[in-house]
Amino acid sequence: MDRQFYDEMDAAIGHPDVEVFHFGVKFPGWNETWSLAENLNSKFPGIQFDIVYSKDFYQEYDSRLTNPVVTHTFGDCWNPMECSRNGLYVYHDVIGTHYAGLLMDLFRPEQWKEKILWKANQFKEQGNEAKFASTPHPVLRGCKSKQVPLRTTMTDGIKAGIIKNATIWGHPGYDLPSGANNANCTLLEDGRYHYNDPRVEPLRKTQRAFAQALRDHQICLFDSSHIRKAIRKYHEAFFSGCVVAADVPIEMEEMFRDVVILLRKEMTAEEVNEVVQEYLKDKERLAWMAEEAFYRARQHWTCRNRVDRLLEVSARVLRGERGYWFPFGFSATCRHYPNMKDYSNGYC
Repeated sequence: MDRQFYDEMDAAIGHPDVEVFHFGVKFPGWNETWSLAENLNSKFPGIQFDIVYSKDFYQEYDSRLTNPVVTHTFGDCWNPMECSRNGLYVYHDVIGTHYAGLLMDLFRPEQWKEKILWKANQFKEQGNEAKFASTPHPVLRGCKSKQVPLRTTMTDGIKAGIIKNATIWGHPGYDLPSGANNANCTLLEDGRYHYNDPRVEPLRKTQRAFAQALRDHQICLFDSSHIRKAIRKYHEAFFSGCVVAADVPIEMEEMFRDVVILLRKEMTAEEVNEVVQEYLKDKERLAWMAEEAFYRARQHWTCRNRVDRLLEVSARVLRGERGYWFPFGFSATCRHYPNMKDYSNGYC
């Protein structure tokens, strides 16, 4: 399941300048043989949309959508060549990425010189401050894989008892439980989304458990992966009061300054344990880091912030702007993709 999409929807619905219509593939009334424009015109006759917003799971481009700003955003990409082959549509008015580095790895003008230039925007991942808003133990979050070497080291270290008094919170998964799609939705207004939609309850249940796990721990352990992304776990930990122990991503470095327990991806489990135990002894310092991190996240990383950025980049397109927009700083530096042997992003 997409842990972010419905948080974005909630923020958009609560925004004073936005009216939200929720529709897409496999929704009642969607016709697989029609184009996107035909489906929208059939479902919402007479409505003139200002923005058509889609995410990873739907990438169709329709040239007949001439009035709205057509925006597509996506998150993870562990293989840039594969992502490019699978249909990153540079004809959209706006392409947004969760991670700044992907803009420079996938969307430099010379890579798409035979196509039009679009507006590339960093739609930063965000957290829901209402959900993620502690015992003196660290918690490790996520999964093991070659993409996340430090997290793998820490997982093995916790299981072996090297990293003391720590627990592991596994990956929540992507699939709905059996029978989840059979919820009675006949009372819901067609084309609208409501927070209490029963089809979303499995996601809400996962979020509640996850948020509670963060609030119950003082330190959250994870990493930014081989390609050093500011994954959503940073944001959620900041909102929860759980001090992050991780390496620092190559984007938004100033946001992490002084409020993250710095780790290196080549550290051993013994080294991680030594650092973490030392910080656990300094309660005053941990309290300041948690408070300052929450303040920064509340200023910049809410779902409402994300909706505001969507409106701003759409306004930029309507003014005729083209190119890149980075609302946060980042370092365009060397990154190696572990799923691609001998491939780097061109800055190495």
